[in-house]
Amino acid sequence: MVTVQTAGTFAHYQGGGLFRAIDGSGWLFAELPAQPPVRDAGSKADLIKAARPILTIMDGLAGLVPTVTVGGRRFAKNFYRRMKILAIATPEPFLPSPTLDPANRVRLTQENPHASEHDRFTVVGVKLFAASGGRGFWSKAADFIDSMAVDNDPASTPDSVFDADREVIQQIFDDAGCAPIGRHQADRMLAWWVTDRSPEVVRVMTEPAHMHVFPSNEACATAEEFKRLHIPCDEWADHIDGSYTMTMVTLGATSFMGTSETDPSAAWAAQLLAARRGGGTGVIALSVDGLVEPGEVSRAQVDKDKEDVIEKTMKQMQDSHKANLKVAQELTQADQEYQSRERAWPTLIEGRVHAAVGHRVLNAKSLGFPGDVKLNPDRQDSVFQDMMIGSTVQYNPSPVFWPAPILAFAGLSGRSVAGEDMGRGDKSDIPGALVGFSEADRIPVYSSPFAAAAFHTAPGFLILGRTGSGKALALSTRLPVPPQGRWPHGATVTVGDLKEGDLVYGRDGHTYPIEHLHPVASDDVYDLTLSDGRHILASGQHQWVAWDWDGRNRPRERADKRVRAVNSAVRALDRLIAALPEHATLSAAGAWRLVSGYLPVDARMTGGADWVRAVIAFNDIPEQGREPMLDGEETRGVWYPGAPLLRHLAVRLRAAGLSGDADRLAALADGTLVPMRVRDALAFCMDENAHSVAADAMKDGPDPLPQHTGLPVRILPVYDARTLIEAVGVRLAQRYAGCTYGGEQVVTVAEMLASGAVTPDGRPNWAIRMGDPVPGVDACDAGSLSEEALHAPIDRRCALARRLFTPEGGVSVFRSPDRATARLAVDLVRSLGVAVAEPTPDGGGWLATVPALPEEGRRPAEQDKWVTVTSITRAADTPHRCLTVGSPDGVFLIDGFLPTHNTRTALHIASQWALLHSPAELAKDPDHPERAPRIPGVFLDPKPKSSDFGPFVEHMHGTQIMLDSPDAEGILDPLRVFPDDMASDAMDTAVEMLGQVTGGQFEDRARQLALYSIIGYGRRYGADCTGEAVYRAWRARHDGAPDANDVDPLVDAIFPQLSRLAKNNRLFRLVYATRHGGRRLAIGQGLTLLSAGTANIIADKTDAAPSDIQRWVVRMAALGSAAAVAGRDGYLVIDEAWSLLGDQFGVQVCNRMGRIARDQHYMFLLASQKVDEFNNAGLQDFIGRGILHGFGSKNEMSGRGSQVDAALELFNQTDNDRMRARLAEDPFTNPETHAPNWASLYPCRDPKSGRLLRGSIGYYIGLDGSAIPVEIDINNSLL
Repeated sequence: MVTVQTAGTFAHYQGGGLFRAIDGSGWLFAELPAQPPVRDAGSKADLIKAARPILTIMDGLAGLVPTVTVGGRRFAKNFYRRMKILAIATPEPFLPSPTLDPANRVRLTQENPHASEHDRFTVVGVKLFAASGGRGFWSKAADFIDSMAVDNDPASTPDSVFDADREVIQQIFDDAGCAPIGRHQADRMLAWWVTDRSPEVVRVMTEPAHMHVFPSNEACATAEEFKRLHIPCDEWADHIDGSYTMTMVTLGATSFMGTSETDPSAAWAAQLLAARRGGGTGVIALSVDGLVEPGEVSRAQVDKDKEDVIEKTMKQMQDSHKANLKVAQELTQADQEYQSRERAWPTLIEGRVHAAVGHRVLNAKSLGFPGDVKLNPDRQDSVFQDMMIGSTVQYNPSPVFWPAPILAFAGLSGRSVAGEDMGRGDKSDIPGALVGFSEADRIPVYSSPFAAAAFHTAPGFLILGRTGSGKALALSTRLPVPPQGRWPHGATVTVGDLKEGDLVYGRDGHTYPIEHLHPVASDDVYDLTLSDGRHILASGQHQWVAWDWDGRNRPRERADKRVRAVNSAVRALDRLIAALPEHATLSAAGAWRLVSGYLPVDARMTGGADWVRAVIAFNDIPEQGREPMLDGEETRGVWYPGAPLLRHLAVRLRAAGLSGDADRLAALADGTLVPMRVRDALAFCMDENAHSVAADAMKDGPDPLPQHTGLPVRILPVYDARTLIEAVGVRLAQRYAGCTYGGEQVVTVAEMLASGAVTPDGRPNWAIRMGDPVPGVDACDAGSLSEEALHAPIDRRCALARRLFTPEGGVSVFRSPDRATARLAVDLVRSLGVAVAEPTPDGGGWLATVPALPEEGRRPAEQDKWVTVTSITRAADTPHRCLTVGSPDGVFLIDGFLPTHNTRTALHIASQWALLHSPAELAKDPDHPERAPRIPGVFLDPKPKSSDFGPFVEHMHGTQIMLDSPDAEGILDPLRVFPDDMASDAMDTAVEMLGQVTGGQFEDRARQLALYSIIGYGRRYGADCTGEAVYRAWRARHDGAPDANDVDPLVDAIFPQLSRLAKNNRLFRLVYATRHGGRRLAIGQGLTLLSAGTANIIADKTDAAPSDIQRWVVRMAALGSAAAVAGRDGYLVIDEAWSLLGDQFGVQVCNRMGRIARDQHYMFLLASQKVDEFNNAGLQDFIGRGILHGFGSKNEMSGRGSQVDAALELFNQTDNDRMRARLAEDPFTNPETHAPNWASLYPCRDPKSGRLLRGSIGYYIGLDGSAIPVEIDINNSLL
């Protein structure tokens, strides 16, 4: 039977924490402290801290019970205090923090239209006695009698009769650290099931095994109509926002003392209250109600029960019966537990424990409660009413007898609070970026760039973890690996042989580590046939650095010209997105028609709608359903704008009484963005009279589109329009704006197919340029053809190739009786950067042919470095996996030294900080926050040829500074980047830089003093850059100036050395300017991207001079940016921050950056996939906050030097075993089926539909040292 009933009417709130029930009784409530949840407690000390409030309250209530000498326990129970705990986790619509300015609140609302947060808090209440004022036993007995009278005459008792007892109970609450209850909390306690942010009591609908709750009475009435029409209740939530199914369950007995407080099952309440997408049960509310009995009484009762039961058990055992044996054993255990503590724990007796689960429960075991669970069929309403404040209904099918620790360590009051803005408008809140929502409680987490200045804490923020996501190659794909531990002389191995940490070659010829191996998959595989005869198996989303026919054969355009064109297109798409209707959907074809006019390339080059489908696959954009859309080839008929046509016909159909068809067209109009014909619209109508109505309606319908070429209607998958157009813009930038030359593209296999594997006249469309020659190592011998020879120095490989290959008919050939040897000879030449065909059969042997061997000491001719893709065909399902490689551009070499690519993930915090205003400026005119300037911020991207952040900065209307531009020379000179009030920092930094570049050792005091004299002399004579200062000092000695003795003679040696270096090394000219009055690094308000461009400023792990220069470019970019935002409430974000370090000079620079941040009110954020460097640098004193992402598989946990352990040590979380385990979890429980692993920190998707079930998780380490898992949702437009 289904009933609709009013609920929540058993009590009303009087204020000051006092509730009066309908029976006249009084209850005093307070909020339990919002401790971090025990589910994520960092140590046993954190568990004890979280348990202390409930232990204190139960001890205090037990202490109020008088010693009763007559009447026994039964009479004493009349003086026990009734306690109620109500833990609430009600979902409600997300509302941005009031601390933010109006523009940022509007932005967050638009970016998170479907987000919800939990109104999460826990209250504890005690039923009050009407006091007579005495303190003795008989006075308390009189109080009890008065309380009975109050219950019998509710209308005649004022609140004041509870004043004396309120004072006593309030003191207990204060001792436990409880907080007063506010008006909002009181309203929520009386209507905890209502999802509205301003809860009021709303009717519920009860069914035999579950209930339905609604945001309003009107919504409940709609559900009643659905029920009358026999619409399945599972579908109601799709039509009634804020409604959901709820199952009322009763929790029963557990083992007597529960489990150890460190056992995960001890945190049973925390697990129940955690959100389902956070791996919890999703309980909306949890109610505990019972009497608090002094532990001594419980101990005596256990003793008595034990003796009685044991006596019966012994008698039954003599009679061969064992019915009471288990009871006797449990009572013996209970007695031991009570005897083990000097003062026995208070006990909750006659306890009623109920939970409202926010979904339908079919299996009690699925709740994860370590005890009995009753699903209460046909008693759902009884449980619901028993959970209410002041309820007169008591439903207790499974009473509990629980010592205090079972409640205290359960995590009833845990609240996942993180960040510097609690979202309530408190005075302590400061504005920041929305990082995400806490995993367990869905509470917004904001991180502020102003935290260090506001709270006088360490200014640094560190983001660590392997966040890259590669694309897949078949496990059988061969690739060369340089000499290393597993392969001392180098080798050619398969993708399946690789492990994380193994070294591979980048396309620049240098070696880089594999930073992450992603799970193995088997679907979406293609066979690429190359012009040299090779076959490469790769997934459709694997990326290649390639050129299409048009890019190879038209005049080369500069990369910066193409970047400008792409960025202009991205900005146009941003404007288009802003104009899209909310909740609009698009098919791939519809999206292409919408965006094609904005793109700087035509359909033939990109692939049109097929390219959009490739973008959808690449970004895993989930379907929003399947709708009638336009597709196909037919174009006949008169075409109209789709939305106006549908709305016009809907109005006429409704006027004609065809409301069903009218509603259908009106709903379709809200999401359509494509043109239609009248017959296309009528295809959605069910009533045959619609055609005649439409014919009449079109006499005054919307104007047709002029000469429109349209498409007929088909049922196609559709996607969220804004998400899809954003993804198109991001992918456009990734594909066309991330390479060195205008014709180069970062293109997936699917995109190659979309654009065409061959041109219309049958020529191969795609070509791949071989990588640079692999430098090789001296330890490898090239005396004969072997795997080792492939990794020898270039000159030895050239000499070996010339010995092996002989001239013949204008080419060079090598013959071998076996194919493996011939293939080895081919790979030898490919290692020199030359494209060579696969060996071919030659009589009884094999023949390798090279058009031209490279000259020793010279690079191969350009025409010898290319291979084309002759065909791309679908292949059978083959195991393949993604690699994340630490090369600067993500490119690595595979079979035969061929370049391929992987992708990476960026941050989204900086983009939101860029929209904040300086607190000092806001204070000047608080009524007009829009007039305050935005704070300055710098995003330093040191990766060469990176397109990770360009589109993101363009989207933010930010500024880009490219270090490879001609006018950037000298922009990072130490004497220019620091302002006048930081002259000592400028001098110290210049001395350190020149000391290392000129060959000095760290803390070489003599050289440092010499350099101080040289640079100081030049500065005194007006030099504004380091090169000018050195020149002036050298000139003084050369010309015999009167004060030439002030200059150390070292200048005679280093001036010509530095001059030659500046003349020949472009990177050195960035940090060593030689001309007066050059460009300075200027940072305005908002976000500035400081990008390496095509310059390679990430150093190898060597002590060579070029590596030193690269490191100093990165360091000066960081220090210069820091100086530019210092004192302005600004911030600096550095990607690949490990590149700052590398030696003691780098450590000293980082410590200087931290000191400047602390003194000058700016903050820095360092992002890296490497951890050890930061531990070794001793930066702990400057790091106040951080985020830890997942580090990969459990292989990470082997050995003492794991990245997980290093990260935990850095953030002082070494005792947090749960965090350690989660950081090392794999993303799938079954790599073959892609079943998501909810314990991991990786995103969880439905393996069948691809729908996102939960975003990626990062542990947010706050200023207080707590580590809270946060679900981080990066907006697509900010990638």
